[in-house]
Amino acid sequence: MSLRRVPCALAALALGMLACNLTTYTTPPAPTLTPTVIAIPASTSAARAGASTPPGGGNVVFVDGFDTRAGRWRQFDDADAVAWYEQARFRIDVKPPGHTASSAPDVDLMAGDAVFAVEATLLDGAESAQYGLAFRLQGSFDMYLFSVTGGGAYTFSRLEAGVWETLIPLTASAAVAAGPGATNVLSVRAAGDAFTFLVNETPVAQAQDGALAVGGVGLVVATGEVGGAAVAFDNVSVVALP
Repeated sequence: MSLRRVPCALAALALGMLACNLTTYTTPPAPTLTPTVIAIPASTSAARAGASTPPGGGNVVFVDGFDTRAGRWRQFDDADAVAWYEQARFRIDVKPPGHTASSAPDVDLMAGDAVFAVEATLLDGAESAQYGLAFRLQGSFDMYLFSVTGGGAYTFSRLEAGVWETLIPLTASAAVAAGPGATNVLSVRAAGDAFTFLVNETPVAQAQDGALAVGGVGLVVATGEVGGAAVAFDNVSVVALP
C-alpha cells in the first residue's frame, strides 16, 4: 500500500520505569533504532479549518473526528498490520510482536507552536503495547512521538534522519488509563523547543528539544514482546498557539 512501515519495537525506546508527576527532562543518550516511517505528501487538505478560534485564543489549523474521510488518512491491509476507518474512528491493528504501524493524513500541514491532541482507545493489547501521537512530522524520517502503553506508562522520543532518540524514558503514571478498553486523551503543548505533555488533561512531564521546529501529525501503534494490539483513534486536532 502507500504507507511504508518497518519492524520496530517502540517498547525498546524505554530506558526504565519511573514514577512521575510533572518532571522536566533534557536530552539523554539513547540507542539507535530502526525508524518507523510515516510520510505526509504535500497536497491540498480537505480536513483543515482555519476560521475557528477556541477559548483562550489560537486557530484550529487541523481537526478530524473521522465522521467523514476528508482527512484521507492512509489505509492499508497486509500480513503484519491493518489500518482503516471504522465507526467514525480510525483504527490501526498490529499483529506480530515487535512491529510498528503508522498512518498520517494526506494534508499539507506544517504546524510549529501549537497544541497537538488525539483521543485513543486501546481495544486489545498487552501491557507492552504502545500507541500515540506523532507531531512536527516532516517527510519520512523526522518526527516527535508521544505515546502511552497498555500498562499505564508514557514515553517521548524523536526520530531524526532515521535515528531514534529517547527524550523521556518509559515512565509509569496514574494519569494513564491502563488495559484493554481504556481511553486516553494525549496532548502536547509545543512552544518553540519547550514541550508540555498531558494525559487526560493531567500534566505529566515537560521536555526541551530544538531539533524539529514544524511539521504535521500522525498516529502510531506498536507491539512489544507480545503480539496483537488494536487501537481506535478519534478527535485529532492541531491548534496554533496565539
